[in-house]
This record gives sequence, C-alpha cells and structure tokens, in this order.
Amino acid sequence: MARKMLLMVLIGYCLCGISQTRASDPNLVLHWTFDSTTADASGSGITATRFNNPVYVDCLSDKGIQCGATDCFYNTAASALPLNAADQWTVNLWVYTPTVPTDWMVAFAIGAKPYNTAKASRALYASAGKIVFTDGGGNYLSTGVAWDVNKWQMVTVTYDGATVKVFKNAYQIGSKAFAFANALPQVRVPSNPGWGSFFTGKFDEFKVWDRALTVSEIEALIIPGAIPGYGEPSIVGWYTMDDPNSVGGVPDHSGNGYTAVYSGFTGDVADWVVDGALKFAGAQKMTVPATVSQLPVFAVSFYLKAGWEDYTSAFYQERGTDGSEFTIRGEVNYTTGKGMFKVYSKDRYWNTVFSLTVADAGSFLNLTWNHIAVVADGVDVMLYVNGQLKTTAAYVGTNNKTAMTGSVGYQSGGNGYIGSGNTAYIYDLMLWEGALSPKYLNAMLSAANFNGDLFIDEQDLKAFAASWLVDNSSGSVVTYSVDDFESYTDGASLAGTWAQYVSATYSGTGTIDITTAANSGQKALTWNYVLPETTTTTGNYTSIVYELDAASDLSGYDYASLYLNRHVGNSEEGLLFMKFIDSTNTVKAESWAYTTVNPAGQWQQWFVDFDTLKGLSGVGTVDKSVLTDIKTILIGCGKESTLARSGVIDFDDIILVSLPTCPTPVTGDVNGDCKADMLDYAVFASDWLTVN
Repeated sequence: MARKMLLMVLIGYCLCGISQTRASDPNLVLHWTFDSTTADASGSGITATRFNNPVYVDCLSDKGIQCGATDCFYNTAASALPLNAADQWTVNLWVYTPTVPTDWMVAFAIGAKPYNTAKASRALYASAGKIVFTDGGGNYLSTGVAWDVNKWQMVTVTYDGATVKVFKNAYQIGSKAFAFANALPQVRVPSNPGWGSFFTGKFDEFKVWDRALTVSEIEALIIPGAIPGYGEPSIVGWYTMDDPNSVGGVPDHSGNGYTAVYSGFTGDVADWVVDGALKFAGAQKMTVPATVSQLPVFAVSFYLKAGWEDYTSAFYQERGTDGSEFTIRGEVNYTTGKGMFKVYSKDRYWNTVFSLTVADAGSFLNLTWNHIAVVADGVDVMLYVNGQLKTTAAYVGTNNKTAMTGSVGYQSGGNGYIGSGNTAYIYDLMLWEGALSPKYLNAMLSAANFNGDLFIDEQDLKAFAASWLVDNSSGSVVTYSVDDFESYTDGASLAGTWAQYVSATYSGTGTIDITTAANSGQKALTWNYVLPETTTTTGNYTSIVYELDAASDLSGYDYASLYLNRHVGNSEEGLLFMKFIDSTNTVKAESWAYTTVNPAGQWQQWFVDFDTLKGLSGVGTVDKSVLTDIKTILIGCGKESTLARSGVIDFDDIILVSLPTCPTPVTGDVNGDCKADMLDYAVFASDWLTVN
C-alpha cells in the first residue's frame, strides 16, 4: 500500500508581507507589534524601551525584532498590566529561534526577572530545550515539549485565577495550579533570569490580556501561513513493514530517515513477511527511532491481525529510560474470560497522562485484520477501530517526557513479545504529529486512496487512470459452496450432513434446526447451544459438525467464509472455533474467534484465513498444506467454567474460496481481482463522493 508524506512547505528565516489587523478588544492591555516602533498598540500607553540593540527585521506582520544575547524590549512602569495575585491574564508571543535555546533563556517575563522572586513573576523560558513556565518562586510547569528551531511558533500562557495553561501553536501542552504573589509593573521580551544570556532569535506580536482567553480565541491568533500545515497532521515516521532488508533495517517511507531495526527473526527475514505484513511469533520486535507521544497532539496508526495478548507484551510502545511511556497492548481478563485492549501514557515522573481500556476487545482482537488508530488532540485521546470511534478518555497531566525509543511487538517494561500464543501480524505503522480527524481516517482507509495521503483527489484519479484496464491476474476466483441451507426442508432433513457433536470430551449439548431468518436466500441453520453446570471446568464446550460427502483436499483454497448471527442474550464464551478433521478423525487445523455475543442480532461475516491456521488446541501454527484429507468441519464454543450457559447462533452461506494469483499488483485494483476495470471505478467514485 503506497503512502506519501504530506507536503510541507518549510517557512524561511522569517515570513514577510503578512498583515494582521487587531480587532478592538477592551481586555487587551498591551500590544507590542514591533513594527519599527516601541509603541503600545493596545492604547494602554505601555511604551517599550529598547535595551542594547534589538534590530527591526521583516517578520510576520510587517516587522518584528531580532535580539541577540543582550537585547530586549522592556518597560518598568507597566501598571496597566494584570499584576495582582488573583488577576486573570493571557500572554501571547510569536518566537523564532535559530538554535536550541540554552537553559534559563527567557522568552518573556512579567513582573521581576524570574529568579527568587517569591512567586512574583510570570515567565516562559527554556530548560533542556523544552518549554517551561515559572512563577520565579520555585514553582514550575514543565511541558516536556521542545521549542521549535528555525520555524515560527506561537506560545500562549493563560491564568484563570487558579490554573496556568501553556499552549504551543494553539494546542495545550501543559497545565498546573498556581497561586501567585503580586508582581512589580515590569515586562520584558525577551529576558534572562537575572544572569546569563537573553533568549536569542526573532519575536513578533507580543500581547497581554487581563482575562484568560478560550481555546477558540487562542486558535484565532494563528497568523495565516505562519505555521505550514497548521490544522493538518504531518507524517513523522511510516513503516510499511513489507520490505525489511537483509542487514536488519526497515525503511522509513516518510522521507525523514528514521530507519527501524528488526531483531529476533530467524533465517531469511523475507519468510517473516506474509501478505505484506510483518509476522510476530513470540520472540520478534522492531525498534523505531522516531516517537510522537512526547508531542501535545499526535496519532499512531497501524493494521493489526492478532488475538488476545498478555499484559507484559505490546503491539506498539514508546519508552524512555526515565519511565516515560506510551503503550498500546492487549490483556486477558481471567475473571471474565475476555480479551482487553489498553492504551496509556505516563510521563517521566510516572504521572498518568491518559489511560483508556476496551474491556471486551473480542470484536477486533479476533485474528482478523483491523485498522487501529490512537489519536490525542491535547484534550482527549481517542481509539478508532476501522475508522469508527471505539472509546475516549481525558488527556490529563503535563506529558513531561524526555527522549524515547519506539518498539513494535515488544514491551520493554514487561519484557514480553506478542505472538507467543497466536501469531500476530502488523503493517503500515504510521506516526503523526497532529490529530487525525474522522475525515482523515476515512480517507486513509479508503480503497481509492492510491497514493496513501489523507485525501482522495486528482492525484488518486491520475494513478487510477494510469492503470486503467491493466490485468495482471493469473487464474480466477474459485468458490465452492459448502452449504447455503436452501435444500433443507426442516431440522430433520439436516441429518446425515449436520449434527450436534456428541463426545465424552465435551460436556455441552444442543439442538439444530432450520430458520427462515437467513443472511441470503430463504433458509439458514440455527443452533441452540447448551452448556450444563459441571463440577470441573475441563471440557465445558459444545459443537456441531458438518460431514463432507468424501474426504477432500482443501489445501488449494485460501480461506473459508461463513455468516454468523449471534442472538441477543447469548452467554459469553471464551472461544468460538472451527476445526478441520481428517478421515482418521484427527484434528489437522483450527481457527479461533473470540465472541459468541458481539455483534448481537445481526449477520457478520467470519473469515477463516488458511494462512493463519492453528495447530491442535490452538498450539502453534500449521500450514494449509495439512488440509489434504478433510472429512469433517466442526464448529463450537465454550470456556473453562463450571456454570450453566446457553445461547443461539445462526449460520449461513458457508463457502471455500481460492483466489487468483497476482504476481504484480495493479495500482487501480480496489476489489482485489488484480485488474483495474469498471468494478474498481465504481468503488473509486463511491469513495470519492463519501470522503469528500
């Protein structure tokens, strides 16, 4: 699947010719435009004094100032500022620094310089290259977010009488309760703490209000064109994971050069790439140098085929040596027998930044392909599965993180790998700066998105047109109907083909019948399963069996497909499974799903991929070549429990499918038949209209 980096136009050393007109605002008490003047445009009369030699240069709104290590604008009689301890206020400043600012370089200070001032300062400064706010009395709000170098950024600080909030480019990056002391009537842009160098760089549009602005008001302060791609996410790292090289590297297709490193893959690494995805079987990982969870707004997305995983492993994790962590993982709830899905983030002090849990993840941790996206917008964090919002949690804490390293398939804290129970597959890991909206997610998932960006546009149309009527297919789709149930008149007529399985191993029972509430056609099979109360948890399962007319070779098929309708009120069983049994009554392969409950009251297709078959009792994996002498197909459910349970599941349209081979993929092929034709055009046109 092709992707491309979002086009980013890098801004120059300063932006010119952009004008901004200040609307009348009675709460604006200071506005230094720096447009070749020291005047206060707010009307408060807080005229600046130039200290040493700040130079007027072309910047954002006409002119700005460029300051060296000893240059600043200041006023020490600014009595119109909100200086009392309980006053509300907002400070906004545009900053451009050519180098990483050194410790205690101060971008702005209201009140005395921020050193030992007994809470009488309001200052924003640099520490370890990160943005930090202080009251000068030993209280700090460390955001963990870096000052950008060689690009304009807008920093905003608000105080509502109780809480300080810090914003970068209109995104909140930190908050903390503060109780200030009254401040002296002083203001400086830039400054130092009382010693050392001033903050060096360019500064423009310094404003102070005597109230706390809202988020929407802060967003309105963004000068058009000042921040390339503002409001749109930009790609940080992108790993298709279908192209690991022979020396341990996995290319970064974002263009940013963050080559990942794989380990634990024995033999030829190409053997671990299955249908374009990287395979994880309990001892493999991919180490990623790019990370994004230290950012105030970010997203991580990837395609996942996995079952339940232990809490010590992770599908994806970012972790620092100091405890900073962002983890996406599974977990088994042994009390309920359900698989869970967890996403959480902690800062370097082990403070929780956010945490969300899907208590029953059987609908997507079921060994089928699903697209996972975790989106943090600075206020909330959201989990999307296949473009649909699954759950939301509050984004709390300051996100104070230091340098981290990412990993796929491994959790460094628990020292655990995915795929030890069920083989797991991941591809198309994408790391984003910025939030992915539902619109962007739908575009990403669209079959018509040929070039992999966040849009379906003329570029995709060109790609489609270039492959029009190309046919690289070899062979054709072959479908074998196992049973569509249309030939049966009633439950009795099922005898000889379908039956309730009776075994000394299984304690469960049940009955089968024909229902007219079908997925297609007029008839389907309905199964009332019964699991009685037992004295032991062992063998508390039940199943039905289908007898083929003769032992058959199924190894030439690629997958089985059937439709399920789980009735409302079903008991929640730990497994829903299919087994393939040969003529000697030996189980040759199994496939597992994980829910008899969801979705309830509707038909859902169950794909059994013959490339991900399990061995007996789910131990290990087996190749589809073992399906050469199959006489019986068994479908069942159950879990290790002594309690009595029951439910109803309908089955319809059971087929086996063999796909044509496709030696060379076709760009415009959206329906998987290895050709670009009118069928693909219909899908393309539909997606174009839906997404746009």
